[in-house]
Amino acid sequence: AVDLALGATGSLAAQIENGAPADLFFAADEETIERLVTSGSIRRTSVRTYVVGQLVLVWRDGVDRLASLQQLADSRYEVVAIANPEIAPYGAAAREALQQAGVWDAVEPRIVQGENITQTYQLVQTGNADVALVARSVVDTTRTELSLIDPSLHTPIRQAAGILERSDNPAAERFLEYVLSDEGQAILEAHGFGRAPRQARDR
Repeated sequence: AVDLALGATGSLAAQIENGAPADLFFAADEETIERLVTSGSIRRTSVRTYVVGQLVLVWRDGVDRLASLQQLADSRYEVVAIANPEIAPYGAAAREALQQAGVWDAVEPRIVQGENITQTYQLVQTGNADVALVARSVVDTTRTELSLIDPSLHTPIRQAAGILERSDNPAAERFLEYVLSDEGQAILEAHGFGRAPRQARDR
């Protein structure tokens, strides 16, 4: 059995650095894993890119379909939710995409931040935000419409994983290898992630 602890990448990384018990860390970026390698928390030889994240635009019931980020400059979208860009990689990507689309200055005063991507999506589900920029993987596509954000508007969300230096659990390596396998990648793809490049998985 695999025990999961879920949270914002930055928050979980801080917990790991403070000695929280864990064997394997799946981050929502590569930079955090690299920082943990440098600090001695993650085994460098174990690090692999396991998916490429996809950023999408979602909206609450009653909001007309959005086809582009430029539409968010319209003040009728009173509350726009993103994850905290200081601790959540998808939040950083959302901020970058809004900047590249030329609407950050117009949208920033209307932004509310979720601590992580799941909480950010919940703001739209509960009607506390009109629109949110979130990971495709958290969106229930049977209940929520979405519009894929042009990936050229932000740095690729390459997500990396690594085994903790203090882990002596052989199951951690087996689980990571399964996630990187074609079967594991197909499961992740079905849940809204882009497959990691083969060379990144095999390095």
